[in-house]
Amino acid sequence: ITTRQHVRSDWTENKLYSLADQTDKILNGLEREVRVTAFYKTSEQRTAKDLLDEYVFRSGEFKYEFVDPDEEPQIARQYQVEKYNTVIVESGVKK
Repeated sequence: ITTRQHVRSDWTENKLYSLADQTDKILNGLEREVRVTAFYKTSEQRTAKDLLDEYVFRSGEFKYEFVDPDEEPQIARQYQVEKYNTVIVESGVKK
């Protein structure tokens, strides 16, 4: 049974690893794909990855990828990213 069902629980006292109800509602209500491109140094991606993975878990319409601006500067230039830890959100033609 455990291999077929995936359940997540936040057992911390202050619910540090839980999404806000509004965030959960938005993710569950996505009707079209939302793509995030996160510009982080490879060594600094872990915390953001945990959050983005939770978003993916909540919605099949949410997708993301990380780009290290030092390793792929051409993509950073394409998005006009000048600072680390910048996130670009796209859906359809909107950015």
